[in-house]
Amino acid sequence: VITSLQYYDAYYQGLISKDKVLCIPNIPDLQYFSNYHKKNDGKFRVGYIGSVRYEEQLKMLIDASKIAGVEVLIAGYDYLGEIKTYAQEREYVNYHGPYDYKLFCIHKSI
Repeated sequence: VITSLQYYDAYYQGLISKDKVLCIPNIPDLQYFSNYHKKNDGKFRVGYIGSVRYEEQLKMLIDASKIAGVEVLIAGYDYLGEIKTYAQEREYVNYHGPYDYKLFCIHKSI
C-alpha cells in the first residue's frame, strides 16, 4: 500500500510488480475545504500542514518570513517539540499542533 504512485516509480518498481500495489492517496475529504475563501487583504500567510519534520528548513522558513514581512501557520504534530518552541518565540508564527482536517478547515481561517 502506497500513498502516491510516485513512490512506486522511485522506490519499489524493481522490488514488486505494479499489479500487487494498492495506491490510496493521503488526502482529506475535499468537502472540508468547501468554506475556503481566497484571502484578498491583510498580511500574506505561508502555511505548512502535516507532520512536522525538516526542522532546520522550517526554521529557515520562519526566519525568512520575518524578513519578508509575512505570517506563518504551522499545523501538525511536532514529534520533537522543537518547532513548537521556535514558533512560540515569534509573534508572526501561529503553531496549531495536531489537527483534524474537519475541525481545522471548518473553524479556522487559513
